[in-house]
Amino acid sequence: MDRNQSKNTYDAAFLEASTELNRIFDKFEQLSARRQQVESLVEALQPTIDEQSTLEWDPVVHMSKFEGLTVVTRTAVILKNAGD
Repeated sequence: MDRNQSKNTYDAAFLEASTELNRIFDKFEQLSARRQQVESLVEALQPTIDEQSTLEWDPVVHMSKFEGLTVVTRTAVILKNAGD
């Protein structure tokens, strides 16, 4: 392999790695924004969560699969009577 072919190979590999790294950074930014939204929601719902913490409930586990990443979410649905 001559020097030009070697340089072209490294340039192509660098470009591919840079593109993938940019995709990872973009996904990280999306996840960070989503995290902020969830944290704001939890903060807003904290009084209700504290009130319901004495109730017994069974959380539902939901698993979402992204390429190379598994996200597990726990969700609880608490039903209250209309008169409560």
